[in-house]
Amino acid sequence: MGSFEQICRGQHASLVEASLEFAGDEYPDLPIREYLELLYLLGRDFQRFRGKENQPENILRLLGDYFFGELGFTGNTEEYYDPRNSYLNEVIDRRVGIPITLSVLYQYMAHSSGITLHGMNFPGHFLLAYQREHDRIYIDVFQSGRWLDWQECETRLSELGTGNASLTEGGLAPMSPRDILVRMLRNLKGIYSRSDLGRCLRIQQRIARLSPHDPSEVRDLGILYFHAGRPTEAVRTLDRLKRQHPEMVDHEVIDSYLSKAARKAILVN
Repeated sequence: MGSFEQICRGQHASLVEASLEFAGDEYPDLPIREYLELLYLLGRDFQRFRGKENQPENILRLLGDYFFGELGFTGNTEEYYDPRNSYLNEVIDRRVGIPITLSVLYQYMAHSSGITLHGMNFPGHFLLAYQREHDRIYIDVFQSGRWLDWQECETRLSELGTGNASLTEGGLAPMSPRDILVRMLRNLKGIYSRSDLGRCLRIQQRIARLSPHDPSEVRDLGILYFHAGRPTEAVRTLDRLKRQHPEMVDHEVIDSYLSKAARKAILVN
């Protein structure tokens, strides 16, 4: 059983490996073991780079020097919505990515030195956090590992507009590996929904596997099955959704798709 499936089942598993596994949908011959070995070797190389430094904050500063200086990783500001920014193998090969994929790698490198960084579901921009005794250091990996305090985060929230400024630091909880995978996949869903129905369906299947109890994601899966010419699966998915979540407010939309999918399924069979 792979790491992605383990995370789907609520088990502890490697976030990096799970990310490479879903990248394998796009790159069928992806040598996942080779990438994991490369990352392991980079982790060992960073141990040599940091020398005898054992103070966590100093190690994090050295990690910034290593990750952005020695390895040359950077945020892809020119082609932010290039789907390659969301596939970990491409980020490793090209040394560019978006906040969440760069952060997954940065988190892995920190862990190689025994430092735990938490992914934070910050509105509009993924951040990492290092928990100190009385406060947190927030790290913006997309901006070359810039450190932020909560006051600077509040400024960002106010710039995002209504609905975000009320978020408190206590209300910003660390994300689980499952949550991070879903956010990564939703980035791809947003890209492919405008350009590639087949890829969008494949991504949605992964999201629904991670979030089987999220009715909006199951609904989207059923609708994508319909548009992809797979009416039987659309009927099965939407019918199960109606039975499990009769409270959904968009039941008229679901009923419409269910009716159309049922008629097409009869013709197909």
